[in-house]
Amino acid sequence: LGEYSGPFLLPFIDLLNHSSMLDKKCTTLQRGPRQKGDGDQIVESFFMVAERSIEQNEEILHSYGDDLTSAQLLQTFGFVEDKFVKRAATVDVKEMIAGTVRTRGEEVKNKSYKDSDDQSSFTPAILSKKEIIKACSIVSSSSYPSKLKQIISQMNQRNGEDGFVSDDDDLDEIWDMPTNVQNREKDTINVIPDDILIHYHSFNNDNGADDEVGQNIYLSDELVTLCCIQFLPHDAYQELVVRGDDEGEVGVGMEVEKSSSICLVSCDVLEDYFLGKLVLKAILIAIQRRLDEYKPISFIFGHTDNEHEHKQQQRAEKEPKASSSSPLSMDVITLNKDRIENDQLLLQQLMSKSKTTISDDNTSSVHHAIYGLTIRVEEKICLFALKRKVLELYDSLDDDINSQSDNYADEGGRDNSNTASSSKRRKL
Repeated sequence: LGEYSGPFLLPFIDLLNHSSMLDKKCTTLQRGPRQKGDGDQIVESFFMVAERSIEQNEEILHSYGDDLTSAQLLQTFGFVEDKFVKRAATVDVKEMIAGTVRTRGEEVKNKSYKDSDDQSSFTPAILSKKEIIKACSIVSSSSYPSKLKQIISQMNQRNGEDGFVSDDDDLDEIWDMPTNVQNREKDTINVIPDDILIHYHSFNNDNGADDEVGQNIYLSDELVTLCCIQFLPHDAYQELVVRGDDEGEVGVGMEVEKSSSICLVSCDVLEDYFLGKLVLKAILIAIQRRLDEYKPISFIFGHTDNEHEHKQQQRAEKEPKASSSSPLSMDVITLNKDRIENDQLLLQQLMSKSKTTISDDNTSSVHHAIYGLTIRVEEKICLFALKRKVLELYDSLDDDINSQSDNYADEGGRDNSNTASSSKRRKL
């Protein structure tokens, strides 16, 4: 084999079925030097090693990968592991979005997901760069920036009238929305991927880490930076741009064009009220637009399942239209959580059908539907977990303003010669 690192075609290994469960898998695939036959010749080869005693008539199971998500298993091997299907069908969605786990007959409170069976095995959702930029454009062209300006101006004016100046930053500087931001995307090509993965993380932390760590986990630097550069004024944006060397990039028959890139920023910049509100609003819109792409589904087994259709119809009649709800409304979470529960209901019925006698033509379709619904539920939970965290941050900015307002009222009689508000943009 030499220094060759793969890929390899290994016949017969796929005869062993997969399991990532510690109490079921019993072999591992290894590569190394082995003695060939009865001779002294040593060759490098692949071999299976039993990691424990194997009982008589026990099925020999091998893990194709302990850290693979449902989508990776499906894409690579054509199936989704049973434990992931059962988890998607039975997990309590409300508890999952809140960062705790509850399945039928079992509840685990205040538990951070650390092992491969929980956190890393969830199929991440995807927010594309294009859709995020579109959401930012929706915010920029709306009346929302003007409303924020009015809030900040009124607050700063009140501060000046009260004669109170904070030692810290007051509210942050306001500015007009930049134009021609489409030219900024080229600076993100080598820094921000076309698809930003939204992984599932629990909110609870047994190690006592502060909320800032959780924010950094949920709001990646790539996501925050991509949104920020859509709103920052020209001078602030230029602070983030990193120019290439003097040689730049040279094309045949073209003038020299210096390459440029962008520095990533963390979610700390969202403490700035104006910028934070704009970015978080855009992320919420991007999430909602992504959720709206999931359409209601049903599955018919060659005959009408009247009970299932009746339940689906009842739910549909009770649900308001998604377009009638604001992306910032908590009603949307309730609405879409119920849609996840619809997915779970259908998934449970498909699992039940797969265990009964059905025609061969339907067997493959049922399994494909089960795998697809499992991934669909996992992706939605990732999106709603992110949405919940973003809503918390969004509301916390208003809480900070209300707190500052109370402080200003308490300090209203304080003599201060500097009546102008001190408004500075936080350093990126």
